[in-house]
Amino acid sequence: MFDRKKAKILILPGVIMLFMFLAYQLALKKTWKAFMLNRELLGKLDTLGDLSYQPEYLNRKNTNLDRIINKYKIDSLVFRGRAIAEIAALAEAENVRLTELPVKDAYLKSDKYLIQRLNFEGDYYSLLRFIQKIHAQRNVGVIRCLSLKKLPPTASQRLSLEVFLQILL
Repeated sequence: MFDRKKAKILILPGVIMLFMFLAYQLALKKTWKAFMLNRELLGKLDTLGDLSYQPEYLNRKNTNLDRIINKYKIDSLVFRGRAIAEIAALAEAENVRLTELPVKDAYLKSDKYLIQRLNFEGDYYSLLRFIQKIHAQRNVGVIRCLSLKKLPPTASQRLSLEVFLQILL
C-alpha cells in the first residue's frame, strides 16, 4: 500500500507531529500539577490565618529601636562628666584644644533634650578630623550645629569651632 517514496515523505511530518504531541502532553501534565499545587498551598494559607502578625519580626524591630534610642539617650549628669572627658581626649588626640566649656544654659534645655555647647581651637584639617571622630563616637550625643570662625590675624591659620551637641533626656 505504501511504497518507500510515500513513506519517506510522511516520516518527517509524522515525527514533527509526534514531538508536538509529546511536548503538549508534558506541558499539560506539568501545568495541571502546578495548578493543583497552587490550590493546595492556597488552602493551607487560608488555614494559617493572619500572616501580618509576625512576633519574631516585631521583636527584632523593637530591639533595633531600643538600640537607636539608647544610643542617643543619656542622663545629663553623665553627659557633663564622662562624655565631655571623652570629647576632650579626642580633641587632644587630634591636636585640637578645648577652649571653653560654658555652664549649662537654661535656654538650651527642654523636657526632651539637652544641648551642650563646646568651643575648640585648632587648624582646619585637625578640626575636620575631630568633627568626624565626634560624629562616630558613641554616648556623646549628636552634633546639632557647627560653627567655624577664623580667629584674629595674630593667630595664624587657627580657627575657632563652636559645637552644639544634643542628647535626649
